[in-house]
Amino acid sequence: MFAFAPGRRGPLPRGISRDDVVAAYPDWSILDDLPMEVTGAPGAIQKAEPRWYRLSHD
Repeated sequence: MFAFAPGRRGPLPRGISRDDVVAAYPDWSILDDLPMEVTGAPGAIQKAEPRWYRLSHD
């Protein structure tokens, strides 16, 4: 799953934290929680702290 860290982004979704992912998917386990490589990305993308979550259904 691809997600941005929680934050204010105007009309865009506010993002989700690791705790939010755990709460939203109670029957799933997080196998990986990795930051996306943002080198060279626009500042707004870097500030949004994009992450990749790999989940497994229990």
